[in-house]
Amino acid sequence: GDKDKGGMDVREAQAMAVNLDMHGAVLSILGLPLARQLSKKIGELDKALDGDRRDLFSLCHSLVQRLCKGSRMVQALLYPHAAGMQKHMGIGGLDVESTLAAIVSGNRALVEETGEAWISLMFKTMAQYQARRARWLEAAMPLVCP
Repeated sequence: GDKDKGGMDVREAQAMAVNLDMHGAVLSILGLPLARQLSKKIGELDKALDGDRRDLFSLCHSLVQRLCKGSRMVQALLYPHAAGMQKHMGIGGLDVESTLAAIVSGNRALVEETGEAWISLMFKTMAQYQARRARWLEAAMPLVCP
């Protein structure tokens, strides 16, 4: 399989993370509140009021994206928690959209389960913030082109 720089198989590392309940710890962190200052400018992202927490959330999103890559097991574990992650869409410094895409990417069953509401939320968010980030369009791809 794919090896990381330390020689451990990526799937082994993903399984180890699941066995250690790393996803549970990350979900606990992402469940914490993150107050935002709503932007007054059209197309501008909202600002997190707690920069340290935003940075912690950003790292959590990066980890979730990596854990999900090529692992249907991890995707299935995280999918039920995606709605909670959606509340942070539109906050500058957070790549929630790519996290949501990673949770369903390459997993047709989960893409079909997302339904119209999730896809609609992604597109409404892109419209609200004028899709100024190319990665938002990339994040929407697994939902509309599975």
